[in-house]
Amino acid sequence: MSDNKQFYYCNVEGNTDVGCQRKANEDWYGHFECKNGLVSVVCDGMGGHVGGATASHLAVDTIQNFLEQNYFDDPRKAIIEACNVANAALLQRTQEQPDLAGMGATCVMLIVRNGKVYIGSIGDSRIYLIRSKTITQLTTDQSYVQMLVDAHEITKEQAEHHPRKNEILNAIGLPTMQPATVLPDPINPEAGDIFLLCSDGLSGMVPDREILKIASNQVGMTQRERVNTLIQKARKNGGHDNITCLLVEFSITPPETGRNIPTKQKLIRYGLPALAALLLLGFGGYALWKHFHPGEEAESDYVKEMKQKKGVSVLQFNDTIPYNKGRIYIEIEGIKGLGAHVYITDKNGKKDTIAINKPIQIDSVVIMPDSNFTVDVSDLSGRRRFKFNEKKFDSEDVSLTFKHEDSTYVYVFPVENQLKDFSASGNGAPRDVSPNQRVIGEKKDPKLTVIEDKTTSSAEDVAEPIMEALEATFKVEKSGKSILKLISSKHAPTETEAYTSYAIEAGSKNELWYSYTCDGHTCTITVDNTKIPNGSGLIVIPLQNADGLQYTIRVNHKK
Repeated sequence: MSDNKQFYYCNVEGNTDVGCQRKANEDWYGHFECKNGLVSVVCDGMGGHVGGATASHLAVDTIQNFLEQNYFDDPRKAIIEACNVANAALLQRTQEQPDLAGMGATCVMLIVRNGKVYIGSIGDSRIYLIRSKTITQLTTDQSYVQMLVDAHEITKEQAEHHPRKNEILNAIGLPTMQPATVLPDPINPEAGDIFLLCSDGLSGMVPDREILKIASNQVGMTQRERVNTLIQKARKNGGHDNITCLLVEFSITPPETGRNIPTKQKLIRYGLPALAALLLLGFGGYALWKHFHPGEEAESDYVKEMKQKKGVSVLQFNDTIPYNKGRIYIEIEGIKGLGAHVYITDKNGKKDTIAINKPIQIDSVVIMPDSNFTVDVSDLSGRRRFKFNEKKFDSEDVSLTFKHEDSTYVYVFPVENQLKDFSASGNGAPRDVSPNQRVIGEKKDPKLTVIEDKTTSSAEDVAEPIMEALEATFKVEKSGKSILKLISSKHAPTETEAYTSYAIEAGSKNELWYSYTCDGHTCTITVDNTKIPNGSGLIVIPLQNADGLQYTIRVNHKK
């Protein structure tokens, strides 16, 4: 990217692979910034080993050179003209080198300008939009089988296996090439949106539902890892063609589209205090404001202050950070000086990743309220970790502040004080537990917490664990697998068992590093020790008749 970083709100990652059956890679791709915007392009060449590779490289290079040298007021016109020039360049090359006669290339192109997305296509390469766990194909294949689908002679499912599925009706390099097909209206991207550009080596080998599952896993994998996983999936499914994948991902909603996004997202993400004040004039307005701003009236003084400053963007998130003394719930990992990933663990143990695609330094972040945190800098892998260090957390939120040139970005997360919710005294104040004791059970009445004293040698001196344990911690080896159990009998739990008096309703679940099966009395949990994220992971299991409480199991590697 260029030095001005005007496209800080999105990031592009791509890769290409020869596949499993071709001798050469005839795909090529590019992404670059120019006077026309942030451009991403994928071309799938045809015409033999040499001709196909020449066609795709020449098309991408010509498009880039043309858009860098010529400006268009309308990005849709820029897409059409760039493809026309690429077509002329390929035809000229075949005249100069007759052995390349018949070469051509499909093309999909995406331009980001002023916070909007413009797309165009020639041939059967595709662009998908992945938003809110759904996938939508934005381009239409210019192919023989798509023509049959449009004529209702075959179904879309039949087209995927049709013997003539690789026959295309339009391509760069044809004397009869038709101009690129562009979407008539630009798309207003939203935070979390993913635009996926690919050759048919991916879309023809990986079903849309699998593309969605992998590409949308923004918490479990980096953008680069998702690109490579998609390519490996296509190879695993046969890899009959070259495979190219490009992800254009938006970490936040571009400010320029604010007036076009839904009102709820607009208010939550950009905090419009003037609009909020108008809504508060009447009871109806107040109710509407509460619907769009859950808990926002209790935000901290620091966040209120930052909202009043010029050049400050305040981005508020709904995921709750659970306060628990000594626990690490906020981690920041630098990305080679280009930005950062912020890992926020919510109250259900889920790790959400917030991508900050700006040239920030993670050692300069300001966290508020700073008096409640200890910075753990022992991790030398480029990650900063923050621990809660007080028994009481009075603030309504936690904020992370980063500065970039003349702009300031504040990321705000609500906080839930777990020690208040699950206390051992009737007035809600946290109960102190000595270093030799641990809470092993509690029912809905907070007065009934049971304490097991590890210093007691006599079995009859240990309180019988007949009440609900809300949390448990297990240590496992760094290799192999471990079996843990959640049981509902009244005997004291063993080293690999945790006890709950409530019926378990979790059923079965399979995740990347663990799986469990529950039958109402026993929940058997299998942990793949080698895949525990960062050496420590959370397993959250729902309980019946417990006012929505969930059983949280923390699994750590043994040191």
